[in-house]
Amino acid sequence: MLVQSAFDIIRARTNDTGALIFTDTELMHYVNMGITVVANMMIKEGNPFTVKSVSVPSTTGIDIPDDFHSLMPGETAYIGNGKINLDGAISGSKDVRYFSSPALVSDVGDDIPFPSAYVTSVINAAVEFAIMRIGKDVSQEREGHVGTGNMIAARQTPLGASMSGGGNSAGQG
Repeated sequence: MLVQSAFDIIRARTNDTGALIFTDTELMHYVNMGITVVANMMIKEGNPFTVKSVSVPSTTGIDIPDDFHSLMPGETAYIGNGKINLDGAISGSKDVRYFSSPALVSDVGDDIPFPSAYVTSVINAAVEFAIMRIGKDVSQEREGHVGTGNMIAARQTPLGASMSGGGNSAGQG
């Protein structure tokens, strides 16, 4: 979904279709906060959508990727001096799995970096941030999200996704 479409939905749900309350800059901030909230929920649940891997040479390590959030549990690697490094006993190179966080958006023409089921959760979070700013109670709004399952979508495993994740990956890659 394009950010502009998300803005239109947020404005409709906050009764600001005339763009008199929220600027686009403010809504962009709320959408980015929503992206961060949903990404963190997905990472907490170990959602495979957030798992990536990178080949790490044992001698030099590799610069931390821009989308890096944290190493997956059980990886035989550590973070030091701005790099992902392998534990000393490993020679050669090894694929190391990590949790990734998507890039934030900066333009109304950008796509929200999640599949559609997760975009709904981003919008719901953005709506909550927006209505909190104008002093409204969000408890009823939040109950509606949880009641309809929209915020729970961040905990779903995408169809066809591997259920592997976590655990010790020693000897893999």
